[in-house]
This record gives sequence, C-alpha cells and structure tokens, in this order.
Amino acid sequence: MGNFFKLLASSCLVVFLLNACSNPSELGSDLLAQDQENVIFTDTIDVITSTTIRDSVISHSPGSGVSSFAIGNLSDPIFGNHSSDVFMQITPANLNFPILDGIVIDSVILTLAIDSARSVGTFTDNLQFDVFEMSDSFSTEEPIYSHETFPTKPMAVGSYDGIPSFIDDIPLYEADGDTILQTLMVKIPIDNDLGRVLIDSTTLQDLDKTFFGFHLKTVSSQDDFLSIFGENPATGLIVYYTNFTDGDTLINSYRFLTSGIDVRTMNLETDISGTVVEDYINGTNLSQERTYVQGLSGPDVKVDISDILSLGPIIVNEAVIEFTVANDDGTMSGTYLPIEDLVLSRLNDDDVFTGIDDNLFGQAFFGGEYESLSTTDPIVQGHYELIISDYLQKIVDGDQPPVLYLRALPKINTTRRTVLFGNASSLYKPKLELTFTRIN
Repeated sequence: MGNFFKLLASSCLVVFLLNACSNPSELGSDLLAQDQENVIFTDTIDVITSTTIRDSVISHSPGSGVSSFAIGNLSDPIFGNHSSDVFMQITPANLNFPILDGIVIDSVILTLAIDSARSVGTFTDNLQFDVFEMSDSFSTEEPIYSHETFPTKPMAVGSYDGIPSFIDDIPLYEADGDTILQTLMVKIPIDNDLGRVLIDSTTLQDLDKTFFGFHLKTVSSQDDFLSIFGENPATGLIVYYTNFTDGDTLINSYRFLTSGIDVRTMNLETDISGTVVEDYINGTNLSQERTYVQGLSGPDVKVDISDILSLGPIIVNEAVIEFTVANDDGTMSGTYLPIEDLVLSRLNDDDVFTGIDDNLFGQAFFGGEYESLSTTDPIVQGHYELIISDYLQKIVDGDQPPVLYLRALPKINTTRRTVLFGNASSLYKPKLELTFTRIN
C-alpha cells in the first residue's frame, strides 16, 4: 500500500512539472520583466549642431553688473571685427564728505584695473580712448542689451593714449604719498572742473541724480581688446585737492569706487561679413564640419539632441556630452585662446537664455571647462565635457524641448572664442555618451 501512494505522488509531480513548463504563470512573467528593467545599457547618441548668432545679448541685469568689461577693437580672422565702448557708474567710497570752502582741485584720476586673463591682442601700439560724461541716467529696472547706447555730453573730460603694462604693477597713491594699492592698471587724467562737482556734498548725497556716469569711447583702430575689472579696489576715481581753509595747505583726496549695484555695460558692434562664421550662420557652408562659439555678442552653438527620443521610455543614469576643439588658427592659436568655460542653456518662454538644473550642482559636477588634449593630430586642440543627465530625463519625459545652446560662461565678459568640430566631422563630431535603464 505504501508503494502505491509513492507511485501516485510521483505521477502527480510529473504532471505538475509538465504543466508548469508548457503554461508559464503570470508571476513568472512579472519577475522576468523586472529583471529586464534592471539591465543597464550604454549608447552613443547623435548630436546635431549648428552655429547661430543673436542681434544683441544682455550686458547688464538689474542689481548685477558685469565683473569685467572690454574696450577696444578686435579683428579676428575667423570670427570677424568687434568693437566695444563702455558705460560705467561710480560710487562714493565713504560718507565723510569734504568741505569745499577754500579748496583747489589739484588733479583727478580715473583708474581702471586690468584683467590680463581676458585681454586679447599684442598691445604693441598705443591704445586710445576718450572719456565723456554721461548726460542722462540709466534705466536700471530692465536689462540693458549690448546694442544700447546712452547720451553723453559733447566734450571729452579725459583721454588715454598709451600701451598698458601687463608686467609692472602701478601704484595708486593717497594724498600724503602713501600707496593705497599697487596692481596692474591704467590711469586717465580727468578734467579738474568735474572733480570739483563730484566732491561737492550736494552731489555726493545724491550722486546718481547729479552725475550719471562715464562713457569710455574707443578711438584707435588697432587690434587690441583691453579687459577691465568692473568691481575692483583699483577701478574707480580719485580726486586730489588742497584745503586752504584758515590758511591751511593740507592736501586731501577723496575716492570713488565701482560697486556691485553700479551699472557697467558695454556697447558692442560686431561685423561678420565675409568671414568663415558668416558662411556657417547663413547656410552658405552646409557641411557643418565646424561650429563656432564666442563671448561678447559673438555666436553660440545650437545643440539638437532629438535622437534621444528614439530610445523610448528610459531612466537616464548618466549623460555626458563632449565637444572637441579644432585648431584652425595654426600659429595664431596662442593669440586667440579657447573659451575657458562653456555652459549649456535653454531658451525660456520669454526667449531669454536660462540655465538648466544640471548647472545648479556646480561646475565641479556639471563640467564645461576647457581641457587640452595630448594627440598626434595637430588639428585637435582640446575638448569640453558637460553632464546633462537631469535635463535629458526631462526631454525623455516630455517636460523640456530637445534643444540646448552652448554658450560662453559668462557670455558678456568673455573675450575668447572656440572653434569646434561639427556633426559632419568624420572623426571628432560631438557625441552624447548615455547610460540608461529601459522601462517596459
């Protein structure tokens, strides 16, 4: 009897196993699908790039002055001709207003701290620019664009004609001869009559309604761009005067500085006619073997990553986009240096460039810094890598458009430019390296 039950149990087990093999359960299918979701995939996505340029860029935002500004002209063999004038406000350094009874203005000096890293050119000929007094105030409630100009009085109050030094520090003196600071700078003598107006207590108490600012107007046509620190202890104005009150002959000085709330804006003129960049922007050159990105009011690179949508629903684990720098300048590459930092931005509903969320993690995470490459190919100079994982997920989810813009960071005070290989390059086209998980 025991053997009978053993045989019956064995037979039932065989029937159960056969049915299990020929009719998989729904639970088994769920486990298989879950295993598939956990598989990590890697892929290289095509990136379509093109060169684009806008009529003007934001040169000043309310409450945020540019950290540096450029003055001069630059004739670039690839990117065209550029010219820059500057409008700038100044602020009293302290509220200890001088007493004007019986004083004589000895001299007035406008000082500009040199930003050597952003200055471009050989500076072998004299740089020339005139200084005018503005005749009306800025409107500080709205952004100021690089095509805007502002009215100035007809007579120059000062001028500069010289070769800036990038080697020797120049001292700025207190009235008693002590050195206030010593750094790279240029000094421009300003009309003494303006100095007296500036240190009048009535003027100082409400300066922005009495003195509207300076206009630094480029005069010379030589090929140099001098970059100036916009907010620096050596950028400002100092008035030296002698106080003869009660027979005293005490020499005094009063300083004006540039603060973070002061307006500093550039008027930029760009001419790309007849250049390589013009061919790519207007579609004359359809090969797209190169793209071009520049600071100031120069071009940006439009980056289309629509190909990501062909993968269907995915979870983006990491997305890194790489652009390779082309050395198209040959021996001029030491003069026209690549942009130090690039950023990917999107256009918002108001047609204004804004950062993507990946930027918020900081540049150490996001990337975008120029890195030189050691290669045997002389046409390759370096590359940029940028992480866009968060934004790419938003594209996949349908929350953001699949188009970004590669721009200089910061755009308005970057004097450098970069030539990149385009998507038509057979060896060095831009690429998006993607690690992702499929969603079934």
